[in-house]
Amino acid sequence: MSFLGLGVRPPTPSWGAILNDGFTAIRDTPWIAVAGGLPIVLTTLGFTFLGETLRDVFDPRLKGRG
Repeated sequence: MSFLGLGVRPPTPSWGAILNDGFTAIRDTPWIAVAGGLPIVLTTLGFTFLGETLRDVFDPRLKGRG
């Protein structure tokens, strides 16, 4: 949301700022990009799996499928 002006104000760290810093120095320190991107990927996967599980539990149309 920072690109809309609704994000955190600098110098407060955000995942996007950490990821951006990692990409600017990716030749020297590639682990910074990984350290910034990994939490974003894990959070996205976690919410995706949570949503899929909730849909499987609460969607009555899926009860008859195997």
